[in-house]
Amino acid sequence: NIRVDFDFRRGELPIDANDGDTRFHFAVARVGDSLNNSDFRAFEIRILNNGGLIVNSMSGSSTVGTHLTAATNHLTILANSHDTSSVAYSDGTLGSGSLAPNTLKVFLNNTDLGTFTFHQTPDPANAPQVDFYAQNDDLGQFAFYQDTSRQGELVVDNLSVTSLTEVPASLNPPSSLAGNATGPATIVLTWQDNADNELSYTVERKSGSGNFTPVAEVGAGVTTYTDASLSDNTMYTYRVKARAGVVSSDPSNEVIVTTPEQILPLLTGITAPSTVATGETATVTATAIGRGPLSYQWYQGASGNVTSPISSGTSATLTLPNLTSSISVWVRVSNGSGQADSATQAITTRVPGSVIVRTASELDAALSSTGPGDVILLANGTWDDAVIRLTGQGTDANPITVGAETPGKVILTGDSRAQIGGYRTILRDLIFTGTYTGNDDEIIQFRNGSGDKASYATVSNVSIIDYVPADGSDTDWVSFYGTNNRLTQSYLSGHSVPGVTVVVEVDEEFDHHEIDHNHFANRIFGGENGWETIRVGVSDTSMQESHTVVEHNLFTRVDGEIEIISNKSGSNFYRYNTFLDCSGTLTLRHGNACHVEGNLFLGRGRSGSGGVRVIGTDHRVVNNHFEDTRGRDGAAITVYAGVSGGALNEYFAAHRAYIAHNTFVNVVGTLIDIGTGIGSRDRTILPEDVVVANNVMANGSSGFVNVASGASPTWTNNLFHNGVIGLPSNTGFVAGDPLIRFDPIRLHSVPSTGSAVIDAAVAVADQVSISLDLRGNARDTSPDLGALEFSRMTDTPAFPIATTASTGPSYLNSNRTIGTPDASLVNSSVRALSGSGDAILINGFVVGGSDLKSILVRTVGPGLTAFGVSDVMAQPAVKIFNSLSAEIASNSGWENGDATATGSVSALVGAFPLVAGSADSAVVATVPPGAYTAQVSPVDGQGGTVLVEVYDATPGSGFLLNQSARGEITANQPVLIAGFAVSGTAPRRALIRCVGPELANFGVTAALSDPELKLFDASSVEISSNDNWSSNSNAALITTASADLGAFPLTEGSDDAAVLVELSPGSYTVHARGISGAVGTVLLEVYFLTD
Repeated sequence: NIRVDFDFRRGELPIDANDGDTRFHFAVARVGDSLNNSDFRAFEIRILNNGGLIVNSMSGSSTVGTHLTAATNHLTILANSHDTSSVAYSDGTLGSGSLAPNTLKVFLNNTDLGTFTFHQTPDPANAPQVDFYAQNDDLGQFAFYQDTSRQGELVVDNLSVTSLTEVPASLNPPSSLAGNATGPATIVLTWQDNADNELSYTVERKSGSGNFTPVAEVGAGVTTYTDASLSDNTMYTYRVKARAGVVSSDPSNEVIVTTPEQILPLLTGITAPSTVATGETATVTATAIGRGPLSYQWYQGASGNVTSPISSGTSATLTLPNLTSSISVWVRVSNGSGQADSATQAITTRVPGSVIVRTASELDAALSSTGPGDVILLANGTWDDAVIRLTGQGTDANPITVGAETPGKVILTGDSRAQIGGYRTILRDLIFTGTYTGNDDEIIQFRNGSGDKASYATVSNVSIIDYVPADGSDTDWVSFYGTNNRLTQSYLSGHSVPGVTVVVEVDEEFDHHEIDHNHFANRIFGGENGWETIRVGVSDTSMQESHTVVEHNLFTRVDGEIEIISNKSGSNFYRYNTFLDCSGTLTLRHGNACHVEGNLFLGRGRSGSGGVRVIGTDHRVVNNHFEDTRGRDGAAITVYAGVSGGALNEYFAAHRAYIAHNTFVNVVGTLIDIGTGIGSRDRTILPEDVVVANNVMANGSSGFVNVASGASPTWTNNLFHNGVIGLPSNTGFVAGDPLIRFDPIRLHSVPSTGSAVIDAAVAVADQVSISLDLRGNARDTSPDLGALEFSRMTDTPAFPIATTASTGPSYLNSNRTIGTPDASLVNSSVRALSGSGDAILINGFVVGGSDLKSILVRTVGPGLTAFGVSDVMAQPAVKIFNSLSAEIASNSGWENGDATATGSVSALVGAFPLVAGSADSAVVATVPPGAYTAQVSPVDGQGGTVLVEVYDATPGSGFLLNQSARGEITANQPVLIAGFAVSGTAPRRALIRCVGPELANFGVTAALSDPELKLFDASSVEISSNDNWSSNSNAALITTASADLGAFPLTEGSDDAAVLVELSPGSYTVHARGISGAVGTVLLEVYFLTD
C-alpha cells in the first residue's frame, strides 16, 4: 500500500496543438514483470503533451483531467494492491477515505480525479498468464518512460514514495522501565513494548541533575539495552521513547540506577599503537576506575615483570619519545585496597620506506605491506586501470601516503579508482580523467571493502575532470565512510552523469568529516534528483547527527539540480563557501540543527541562481551575502512548512529557524519566504518560533518578504532600502540607506562610510550573539547590521573569500587546464612617446576565465618626472574599449574618479603611489572575459612620454591571457619598452612577437619595416633576442604556437621578430627597435602557452 507523489512540467509545445499522441508515461506492475511491455502494466497514466491526462489507459479510455501546460503540476497516486483488505487514508489537503482492494485514487493538483482499478490481466490476448489479483500485495515496481516515436519533453521533480500506513499519528510509550547495575561500569535496562508500530526505540540518559541526552537507538521490538563504559559510584537516570520517523512517543517512566563503587583498581581500557616509525614518539594511555586516589606505574617488559620500572611513567598516560627500537610496556594501577595489572602492550618500530612504482604489480606489492611513514609514489605518466587499495595503520606524525612522483603529472584513466581504509592514510597529487570504464560506481571511497572504513584519512591535491562512463551510468566521485576523514585542495569538474559528486554516508557515530578548500565546477543540469554536488546523509539516517564541516569551497556553474548541497543529517556546518554563477541552492533537506554561515551567493544574474532552503528544526542561517540571484525556489531564503507525522523523506517544518545578519543586494524576487509550500503536498504545519533579525535588504525587485497566512515569525531590526517590505505592518523593520557599493576587489557589494548598517544591530532574546562576520573577523562591541562588519573591512580577513587562488590543487593554475604550469600574467606596462590620432599609445590585454575580473589601468605622465623622465605628457587621459570598440571606462585626472579605490588597489598590486594633485589618470574597471585595449590621449593635445600600466587586481578570479602594446619608433624614441610580470610557482612557455611589416595587412601605412626585439629579466640581463623570426631554429614551433593561440600568422621570410621562451615567475621587459635606424609603428605581443 503506497503513496507516490511527484511534480511535473511540460518542457516544450507540441508540434501540433491537436496532437493527442505525444506523451509521457507513469506505470506500475507486479514484482518480476517487465515494465517495458504494455502486457504487464497493471496501471498506467499518460501525460499528454497537449495538456490532457489519461488514467489507466486501455482501448476506449478517455481524458479524465487537464494539467497546466505552462506551470508546475503535482500528481498523487494512492494505491492498494491487496486483494481482500481495504486501507484507510487521511490527509489534511486530500481528505480522508478508504481504498477498496486492488484500487487506486489519483489526485491532480490536489483535485480528486476518481477511483480506478488495477487491470487484472492487462492484455488477455498476448499475456493471459498475468493475474494481478492472484496474490496479496504484489505491487512491486513503477517507472517513468516514453515511447521512441511519441517523445515529448517533460521535467519530473520532487518524487516521493511512502507507505500509506508507514508513520502513525502517535505512538504508545513504553512502560515498566527497569534497570540493574551489573557491575561498576555497566547497567542493563528492560522495558515493556506497548507501541507495535514503532520503528525504533531511543534510550536517553542523564547524570545527576543534568539534561537527558540520547545514548542509543535500538530496533523495533527490542526491549533491552546494556549501557557500558560508565563511571562507578554514579547515579544515572534513564527513560525510553518509541519512535517512527520523526514521530516520538511520550517518554516511559524514569528509572534511577546507581553503579556500585569499584573499590579495587579496575582497568577498563588501554590504547597503544602497534607500530610506529623509527624515531617517532609513542603514547600509551590507560583508563581505570577504583576508590581514589589511584596511582600508576609503567614498566618495560612483560606484564608482571617489575624489574624495569619507567621513571617517567607515573600517570595514566605514558609518553615514549624518539623510539629507535621495539618495546613492550605494561601498567600497574594501585590504591590503598589493592592493585591491577594491564596486559603487555607491544610497540614495534619500523623504518619508513619510500618507493616509486612503475607498474600495477609494483603498486599492488607496495600496498600489500604498509606501515607508518611509508610513501608510495606512482611514476609520472598515464596509468590505465590502476586500482589503488590503500590501507594500514599510520600514526598522527607518520601517515601512510600514496601520491604522484610529481604533483599533477600522473594521469589515471580507464578503470582507475581508489579505495582508502585504515588509519592516518593520505592520497594526494593525482588526476583522474578520460572515460571511466570501471564497473564500480565510486571513483574514490573512504573504505577498502565494507569492513575497512577509513579514519583520519585525507584526499588532497587531487583532480577529477570529466571522468565519466561513456554510457552515462550513475557514478559517485568521492564517497565518505568511517570517521574524521577529509577532502581538501582538490578540483572536481565535468561530472556530467547522474550520481553525487561528493557523498557522505552517515554512520551511527558522529562522522566529523571535513570538505574544504575544493573547487567544484561545470556540472550540467541533470533534470532529476540525484545530481547533487554534495550530499551529507540520506533520508533514512537524517535524524542522526553527522557533524560534517563543508567550508572554504568554491562552486562555479554547478547546475545539476536544485540542491547543489543536499543536507540530510544533523549538526553540520556549511560556512565560508562561494557559490558563483550557479543554478541551484544550498538545501537543508532533512535533519536538524545545521549552521549556514558566512557564505557568498553571487548569482551574477544567472537564471535559476538561488540561496538557502530551510527544512527541519533549529537551523541557523547567519552572516551570508546574497547578490544578483534570481530567486530559485521562490526566494533567496525559503523557510518551509512541513507535513504532519511525515515519513523521513517528507518535508518537516522549519521550527526555530534563526535568520540573522544576512545581506541581500539586487536579488530578483522575494528575499525571505516564511511557510514555503504550505498547502502543497500535504504540508499543513507552519514553521514556529522563527526569528528574522539584523538583516540588510537592499535593491529588491519585489516585496522583500513573504509570510504564509497564519505564520507569525519574529521580525527584529531588519534594514530595508529601495523596495517594499511586503507585509501589512512594518514592525521589526527599519528604513535606511546602507550605501551599498560594488567593491572591485571583493567582486561583491559592501557598505560605505556613513552607511545605516554601522553600529545598528540589536541583541535578540534567547539567541547566541554572532561574534564573527562574513570574513570571520570579530565584530566590535556595537555590531553592524548585515554580513560585514564595516570597521573590520580593512583588516586582513580571518577567512578569505574562496576563489580559484585559494581552492583546488597546487599544480593547476587559475584556468584549471591539465598540464598548464602554475604561472600567470599579472600586470603589463608600456612606456613610450605618445601623441594623438594614429600616434596614440595602446596597451591591449585579454581576460580569460568565466567570471568578472577587476583591472587597474593607469596612464602616468607627470608622475614619471620623479624617476628622471623628461618631456612627459602633461595630461594623459585614459580610455578602455572592449572588443566591439565600445568605451567601457575612462578617466582624466585620477582624483576626479574614485580616488579611494585607485589608491587602495594601487597599494594592493604594489604600484607606486600617484602624487596628489597630479594630472596622471587611473581607473579601476570590472570586466567580463574578453579582449580590451587601454588607450592614452593628451587632454591638451600635447604629446609626450607616458607610461600605460595594466594590473590584475583580482588574481583569484579569471586570468590575463596576453598583453600587447602598439606604439611608435621615432628618431626621438628609438626604443619602445614594454614590461610584464609573471606570478606563480612554475616556469611557463611564452611567445613574444615584435610585429612591423605584417601590420600593413591591417591597414597600418607607416609600419616599422624591420623590427628587432630583446627580452630582459628583472636584473636587466638579456635572455633572448631576435631580428627576423624565420631565422629561429624553432620557427616551425613559433608558427604552431601562433596558430594554437589564435594569433594572426606571420608571413614566412618577413622581417617581423619573434621568440619562443620559457619564463620563470618574475618581472621582464621587452625592447623593440628598428634595424639600421628604421622608424614606424610597431606591435609588441606577449602570449602564454597552455602547456
